Amino acid sequence: MANFKQKTMFAAVAAGLASAAGTAEAVHINPDGLGQVLVFPYYTARNGQATLISIINTQGNTKVVKVRFLEGKNSREVLDFNLFLSPADVWTGAIVETTAGARVISNDNSCVTPSDLFAETRVDGAGNALNAFKNYQYTGAFADAGNFASLDRTREGYFEVIEMAVVDDDLVDGNAIGAGTAQTVTGFIKHNSAGVPANCAALNSFDNFAGNPATTRFPNTGITGANLLVPPRGGLAGRASIINAALGANYSFNPTAFDAWSVVQKYTESGNLSPSITEVDSGTAALIGPTSNVFTSAGIVTTVWPVAAPVTSGRDAMSATIMRNSLINEFILDTSTASQTDWVVTFPTKRAYVSAGTGAAIAPFANNFANATATACDPYGVGVFNREEQVPGSITPVPNPSPLPPGVTVAGSQLCYEANVVPFGAASLLFSTNANPLIASLQSFVNAATSTPGSLTTPSIRSTQGPNGYMFMNFNSATQVLATGAATTTRTPLGGAPAAVAGAVYNGLPVIGMMLHNYQNSGVTSRYGGLVEHKYTRSITP
Repeated sequence: MANFKQKTMFAAVAAGLASAAGTAEAVHINPDGLGQVLVFPYYTARNGQATLISIINTQGNTKVVKVRFLEGKNSREVLDFNLFLSPADVWTGAIVETTAGARVISNDNSCVTPSDLFAETRVDGAGNALNAFKNYQYTGAFADAGNFASLDRTREGYFEVIEMAVVDDDLVDGNAIGAGTAQTVTGFIKHNSAGVPANCAALNSFDNFAGNPATTRFPNTGITGANLLVPPRGGLAGRASIINAALGANYSFNPTAFDAWSVVQKYTESGNLSPSITEVDSGTAALIGPTSNVFTSAGIVTTVWPVAAPVTSGRDAMSATIMRNSLINEFILDTSTASQTDWVVTFPTKRAYVSAGTGAAIAPFANNFANATATACDPYGVGVFNREEQVPGSITPVPNPSPLPPGVTVAGSQLCYEANVVPFGAASLLFSTNANPLIASLQSFVNAATSTPGSLTTPSIRSTQGPNGYMFMNFNSATQVLATGAATTTRTPLGGAPAAVAGAVYNGLPVIGMMLHNYQNSGVTSRYGGLVEHKYTRSITP
C-alpha cells in the first residue's frame, strides 16, 4: 500500500507541475524502474564471480545508448561502448575475470560500435583486447595512487547506461530526415526474422570518431537542419546478477532509473568520456538551468540550478535526486547457516566532487583521493540494533517522536571509495578489496549472539536469535550538505501550489546501494543468495 501511495503521489504531483514553466522536465528517480539513465551500484569479477547484465528497450523507437564501466575506488572509466537498441530489443553481456583484470563478453546480436568489440580478433593501440577493462585513466598522467595502478582494480566497480539519443523517426519533431538516412540506419539495427541485425558493421562509418572520412555521421546527416539523432525518450530497463558458480549463489538486482535527464541529444562516439550522468540538461528552455525533482512523503522539492554554471549545476542536479541523510538495511550472520552479509554503498556522482591529491573535496564530500592509504574517506554515523531491540552499550530509553533517531553513533566509521563494500562478518561475502570494515566495537556487537529462547512449550519454535539485526548509516557531518546557493527551489505539497524555499539545503550524501547475504543449508551441499535494496531517509531544509 505504501508503494502504491508513493507512485500515486508521484503521478499527481508531476501532473500538477507539468503546467509550471521549468519544472516539467526535471531529472528525477523514476519509481517504476524505467528511465533515460540506469545506474547499477556494483559489479564484480573477483574470485571467479561474474556479473551478468541485461539492458532492455521497452519503447518503439531505436535508441543509441552509452554503456560505461567505472572501477570502484575512484570512478575511473575502464571501458565504454555504444549500444544500438531497436524497438523491444534486449542486450545481454557479462563481466568476467581475466588473468590480470576483467573484461566484458557478449554473444548478443544487438549492434555495438566498434562492431567487432566482442569478436576478440583485434587489439587497441596498446595491444589490449578491445573488450578488456583498461587502466589508462588511473595510470601515467592520470595516476591517482601508485599502489592502485594494477588491472586488479578493474575487477569491481559500478556501471552506467545512458540513453544519448533516438534515431529520428519523425514521430516527435516532425523533421523529415531527408534521403531516407534515418530509415537506412534503423534498417541496419533492426533484427530480422532470424534475430540478426541487417548490418552492424555499417554503423562504424556513422560513428563520429576522429579521422572518420564519412560525410554522413552522427548526430547529423550533413543536411542543414536535418538531425539524424533526436533527444532521448526514456523507457530503458535493466537487471544485473552477480553469480558465484563455486558457491552456487546468485544475487540479482535492479538499477536506479533516472528520467528527464536530458531534453537534447547527447551523442558521443564510442570511447568518449562524455556524456556523464552528471551532464544533466533537463531545463526546458535556454534560460532554465538543469532542474531536479525530489519526491518526498510531503510532496516534491524542485530546484532549478544556475544556467550559467552547467558543469556544477548538472552535477548538483543529479546528486540532489539521490541525496539521502541515512540508509537502512539488515544484517544476517547466523552461525548455524554460515551466513555472511555485505552492504554495497555507492556514490555515483562522487567523481565530480573529488579530485586526485590531498586536501578537501567539494561538498558534500570531505576529502580528495589522496593516496593508497588515505584514499577519499567520508565519515558516517551508526545506529545499530539486533532483532530484540538491543544496542551496543547502555542506553536509557526516552520517548521520541517519529522517526526515531539511531540508537548509537560511533566515531571512526568511514567510507573511502566510490563503490564501497561494508562486510559485517570477518570476511567479505563479495571478496572485495574496496572493503570498509566496521570498527572493532561494532563488529563485536553484530557478530555476537543476541537473545535466548523464550519459555514456549516447544522451544524450537522460538529459536535463539543469532547475530542478526539492522543498522542505520547516517550522513550528518558538517561537510555532508549540498547547498542550493543561487539556485531556485520550490516545494509543492500534494494537491497544493508551489512555494519558494530560500536557501534550501540537501543534507547527506548522494548514495545508492544494497545488502547481500547468503545461507548455507546445513548437511546439504547448497547455498542461497539474497539481496535487499537499501531504504533511505531524506532531509531537505528548511
